[in-house]
Amino acid sequence: MKNIKDTLIQRMAVEFGSPFLNALEDRVTAKFQASLNYANSHYSPEMRPYVVGNMQHAHIVDEVVGAAVACGLNAFLAPTNPKGHHYAKVTSDSFILGCMRERSKNWNTAKHKQELGKLNEAVEPFTLDMFEVSQIGVDPNRIFVVATVAVNPQQPTLPYVMFAVPFSDLKNFHMRASLDEIRVACHGNTLSPADLEPLPFLKKRLGDIEGGNTAG
Repeated sequence: MKNIKDTLIQRMAVEFGSPFLNALEDRVTAKFQASLNYANSHYSPEMRPYVVGNMQHAHIVDEVVGAAVACGLNAFLAPTNPKGHHYAKVTSDSFILGCMRERSKNWNTAKHKQELGKLNEAVEPFTLDMFEVSQIGVDPNRIFVVATVAVNPQQPTLPYVMFAVPFSDLKNFHMRASLDEIRVACHGNTLSPADLEPLPFLKKRLGDIEGGNTAG
């Protein structure tokens, strides 16, 4: 049995594909350059970090969805509850993909991410609570994964994209894989979704790891 990181990378490669990964990297890089140019032209040195940080966050959300839609994936900007903001939501056969800027200190306190984190609870056995209404349609048959985008202070226009699968409480991660690791897994890949480890077994392994029952 493959370790949990390799298993998740393989599934992401099959379901997201290299066109999405390439488009995401290209689009975020272009927007990071644009935001830096804008801040340098219109703001004082003291205000630039604040302005650039906020623009980067907005660009990440926008471009995750834009790249996914351009590559034929199911994606949209979902409204937050309470209203006022939007977050990226990309849905594949096995994943719901969100995103965050790596330096965000409060990402795991967002209500929609706390709800999505519940996707990564163990699901075998699993029974839906028919009396509980979810605000964002949490799907027990999918895994929550986050595209995290870090910025190199020495090269602020070159983002570093990783994909991370958080624990259900969002306090730690099962795994983090670079965009390049997943892109490599896409090359020469001949697997179909039917060839992958069944999702209930994979989610059971995630639950066991989170519960401290195995090293994965």
